[in-house]
Amino acid sequence: MTKPKNHFRQRIPGFVDGDNPSEFDFDTTEELVNHPYIQEWLNENPHSILVKSGGVLMVVYNEGFNWWGIGWITNPNDLELPEWDGGKYIAQYSNGNIEVLDKTSKNPVISSCGGVLTLKDRTECKKIKYEDWKK
Repeated sequence: MTKPKNHFRQRIPGFVDGDNPSEFDFDTTEELVNHPYIQEWLNENPHSILVKSGGVLMVVYNEGFNWWGIGWITNPNDLELPEWDGGKYIAQYSNGNIEVLDKTSKNPVISSCGGVLTLKDRTECKKIKYEDWKK
């Protein structure tokens, strides 16, 4: 008996109307990575990597400060991709200090809404964009 193929289905956010998701079957991680739809994402985001988060395939770029769920995978455990370790944020406190935060931080981000980060202790910080931080 042959192993069933894996399946990718494009993630289309709820606010987008009328799009038909891109879908395709694949057998190997290499086949997934080399699919034209996936290559578009990787080419659009230099130095990006693919990771999985449960059944979600994600592209992570800008040193882990930017990420996007690009689709669902039916059998994620069959993929030879790293698990997503959570995002990183650049927080600017009210006193002007800037700190990089991730899930291992003493006071990690629990919410990101627009340009505001809320930390575990309920402190609110300004979210700095990676592109602005790197200048």
